Amino acid sequence: MSVEVERKFVCRSDTETRLKQLGAQFVGERSFQDRYFDTGKFTLTLSDTWLRCRGACWELKCPVRAREGEEEEEGRERGGGQRKIKLCTRYREITELSQIVDRVRQVVLRERSGEGEREKEKEIEKEGDSAWLGEFALVQFASFTTVRRSYSLPGGVRADLDLVDFGFAVGELEVLVENPEQIPAAAEKIEELVEKLGLSEACKNRVPGKMDAYLKQFHPEHYGRLLSAHKLHP
Repeated sequence: MSVEVERKFVCRSDTETRLKQLGAQFVGERSFQDRYFDTGKFTLTLSDTWLRCRGACWELKCPVRAREGEEEEEGRERGGGQRKIKLCTRYREITELSQIVDRVRQVVLRERSGEGEREKEKEIEKEGDSAWLGEFALVQFASFTTVRRSYSLPGGVRADLDLVDFGFAVGELEVLVENPEQIPAAAEKIEELVEKLGLSEACKNRVPGKMDAYLKQFHPEHYGRLLSAHKLHP
């Protein structure tokens, strides 16, 4: 499973022009609906674990640590004050249903016996539908549709420009790496691109993503809990 190293950025009227000037190739435009699920106590999201169904495909995004010893706290300087911490997120995306169910089980039902887990996994693989949601009392807490314009840049960077149906727009730069040791180099590559796009000042702090904006607008209690747990940032 690859690790997604991402950084959100503020879209401007000239963003696409600047991307093309840097050699970006237009990949295409598509529309998709995301539905997100959690328990009533926000068990998954408070663990920074995000379960969604995009179209008909299940995906689970789990956090990945940076290399051992790297600073995690935002806003602090490192390297003798020469550089700021990279404002990138890193997640491992799981798309195999049986693996998704296994990871959800680890977070929600840690006391379940190994034998019971194996039996349920076989059941899930056989059914191949969403019946397993009831086992963990998972309910939908968010749903929105995104129109995405995507660009491919040299060096394996992807730029996505998203417009969401509740009136929010955001850009995202992403690099896929095979292991956590490659995260710092990928974050550096993204940081350089942010500077070339002229977005350093606008993006000097973490830019909120679609989920931040959705929860803040429609589910302020859930949003507040995630802020307090430092899983989202204002």
